[in-house]
Amino acid sequence: MADRKRGTSIRPLSRVLDAIDSPAWMIDPAGDLCYLSAACEPWLGVDIDRLLGRSTLLTSATSPPAGESSTAARTEADRTEADRAVDRMVRALAAPPGLSDFARLHRSVHPPPIGSATQTPPAEQQVLFLSLGGGADHVLALAGQPPSSAVDADQLVAAEIHGELLRWQQQLPSWSQLACLVGESDACLRLRRQLRLAAACQEHLLLVGPEGSGRESAALAIHRQRQHRRFDSSRPTDSRPAVRDATWAVVDGALMDAELLDATLGALMHRLGEDDEAHGTVLVQNLDQMPFEAQSRLEQICQRFERTLCLMGMTVEGLDRLQESGRLDSALAQRLAVYAIGFVPLAGRASDIPAIASLLLQLRRQSGEGTAQRFNRQSLDALVMYPWPGDLRELEAAVRHAVRTATGSAILPAHLPLAVRSYRPSDPAAKESASIDLDRSLQRLERRLITQALERAEGNRAEAARLLNISRGRLLRKIDEYDIGEAAE
Repeated sequence: MADRKRGTSIRPLSRVLDAIDSPAWMIDPAGDLCYLSAACEPWLGVDIDRLLGRSTLLTSATSPPAGESSTAARTEADRTEADRAVDRMVRALAAPPGLSDFARLHRSVHPPPIGSATQTPPAEQQVLFLSLGGGADHVLALAGQPPSSAVDADQLVAAEIHGELLRWQQQLPSWSQLACLVGESDACLRLRRQLRLAAACQEHLLLVGPEGSGRESAALAIHRQRQHRRFDSSRPTDSRPAVRDATWAVVDGALMDAELLDATLGALMHRLGEDDEAHGTVLVQNLDQMPFEAQSRLEQICQRFERTLCLMGMTVEGLDRLQESGRLDSALAQRLAVYAIGFVPLAGRASDIPAIASLLLQLRRQSGEGTAQRFNRQSLDALVMYPWPGDLRELEAAVRHAVRTATGSAILPAHLPLAVRSYRPSDPAAKESASIDLDRSLQRLERRLITQALERAEGNRAEAARLLNISRGRLLRKIDEYDIGEAAE
């Protein structure tokens, strides 16, 4: 199959599609046919190159695909009618309405013939249409009898996720094992830009986000990128050192005092003092819980090794909140104010969870652990639905549990931890009803009914009382209580 038939966006599905004997095709987000399998040609009875690039939309303009030529024997009218016949066939292959709401729909497809009246019309096919990521993404059509299970659809979804991971790993090979960078959400794309910029400069960093969100792994990746950039590109090839040890230290701010901090960073400070070309990084976990005495000592160490030591602080809250609450030394806050990186929790980027979970599964598979190769759609739905209070760290634990539990090639909901597979989101209506003030709601309703009765009675309070089936005295008391205003009898 030619490359232009396989466009870049559908190459991850090529192995699956090539193994299918029945016709298969793909429609891109613009509604154009971007792929047709070889089995489509004998079914439709036409060279499928004539169909590629055509729009399946009824309102599309007629235009032949690039590369199609006409002969001198064909008149303009003949060419136009032929194009119209091709367009009619292409529109017969369009996805059915409502696919974006249901993600998968069956439909009977019977395209009209192209050419002479003696041409055998294509046979009717039962087709399964799959939305590979929502209404705005590619649609895959598989001809044949409806599958008895969702296995085929699961494999195609897994292949699409695999293609997304492959494209990401090709674009960012040096970050290919950092799970927090997988996905296409706005939060993920912003985090990628922030981390790449941080790796390209030698600045102190503040990493802000919930615990378990991948902050420490990202900090280590930034440190390694800086070390590689410094020792791999700053010197001529013949003068580069053969071996350079990365100088990296991690301390827990909540457990530190000034004396323990000196002992923990002693080896690092000795290295920086002995080697003028050495550069080191200190990652401080729970910086906001670090005693002020230890914070002051850390600032002194940073001043001593101003040019060779980089500080990375990890906090849950941003710098403004830390300064307002007085939990961060002012000099240390000024040092970390240059560059801050925000990590959005998984609950805020649910669309990235299938790709993140698949990468974690892929990494465990590469290490020889387990037999599972993919998640089925139900298990992916369960992962997306779960709120992940423990964030990425909890997702890693869930994947590890599933890999050890699964015995086949697919991870099913039963293989997920009990908390994940049994989770059901609370009913928004129940939350809303729980917050209703009954007395206030009744008062609003009573005031509205009295106002409506007075309007219907044209201000006559006796008539309004009759309409409300209450006494005139009670109506007067309610009018005064709710301050409805004067009205003529």
